[in-house]
Amino acid sequence: MNKPSLRNVHYNQIINLVRDNGPISRIEISEKVKVPKPTVTRIINKLIKMNILKENGLAPSSGGRRPVLLEFNKNCYYSIGFEIGRTSMKLALTNMDGEILAFKESSYQLNDLIDDILQFAKGAVNEVIEEAKVDADLLLGMGIGLPGPVYIRDNKILKSPNFMQGKENDLPELLHQHFNFPIQFDKDSSVAALAEKWFGKGIGKSNFVYVMADEGIGCGIFLKHELYRGIHGEAGGLGHTIVDIFGKECTCGNYGCLETFVSQKIIIENVKSRLKLASTEERELFDSMDQISMSSISEAVEKGSSIAMQTLKEAGLYLGVGLSNVISYYDPEVIILGGAIGASHPILKEATSESINQRVIGTYGKQIEVTISEIKESAVLGAAALIIDDHFKIFSNSLYV
Repeated sequence: MNKPSLRNVHYNQIINLVRDNGPISRIEISEKVKVPKPTVTRIINKLIKMNILKENGLAPSSGGRRPVLLEFNKNCYYSIGFEIGRTSMKLALTNMDGEILAFKESSYQLNDLIDDILQFAKGAVNEVIEEAKVDADLLLGMGIGLPGPVYIRDNKILKSPNFMQGKENDLPELLHQHFNFPIQFDKDSSVAALAEKWFGKGIGKSNFVYVMADEGIGCGIFLKHELYRGIHGEAGGLGHTIVDIFGKECTCGNYGCLETFVSQKIIIENVKSRLKLASTEERELFDSMDQISMSSISEAVEKGSSIAMQTLKEAGLYLGVGLSNVISYYDPEVIILGGAIGASHPILKEATSESINQRVIGTYGKQIEVTISEIKESAVLGAAALIIDDHFKIFSNSLYV
């Protein structure tokens, strides 16, 4: 079956309009995209034939014939998202509406072999297709999200400091050899931003920043409805912006990077250090001193832990310092916080907003909304969206094929 690759701007406008506003009539579509009705009808007929749009009932009568309503067919095609993180691998099969139909996960260490990744991918792809009971011919391909930055050339990953210890490897070529569908690569924060644009709080927003605050800090940037990667694909390295030139040494070799103040490792270390000097009552608010995580820190806040609250507020303070610079550069409509840190507890979001308000000079910049992502598994879902977006050419042009 021929997969869609729709480069005509009117096709893309209509697909996106129906996806976000359906059920909707042909007349409404023509008015909103400002395209003559005969042209709209011709495009819609083709999209119906391709099974991308479908008719769904009639609109209320306004005196004449009731117009037929159209909606997006979320199960017209499917996509696979594959996240290769710093500690785990996750793979999911989704439909066009971002619904995860099957999901697989495996632990992963940075010194694992390429063969381990390949074996997981081979088995997981077959398993999710079988589990979701979808026609493999309707699979658009597989998107892959890696810890950034990522440099790929000639089907090789030339350098990725947070993947395979920064060593050159031929993972892209090996995957292309095994799978007979398209494969796209990008960094995890960019694909997570794409997930927000397709399925989350970025819908309808032309300019926004998604912050992946997790084991590291990265961000995906949308400008004028398009994913901005920079001329070399290096945009969004928020975690390695300097917030204190006299600060601690970072894993990148610089001093005072944002990640030396805000990362899962730093936050957990700060909590453990403070608990050593805390009262018995304070320690008992944590279920286990040996198994402290972002979720247990959030739970401790709910139980009244002053240490958990103080630590998250400090993390929000420094995150706000970094984001104040981002706001000054890009002036976004909204900042979306994601990852284990970003989505940990509202108190971090509030501290981030307060820090931004104290530092941003612009009147409107102080009022920029900071919100928490509601998407689960954003990098996996975003990797799947990378393939969907590549076929429909709506929000981005793929960086790595």
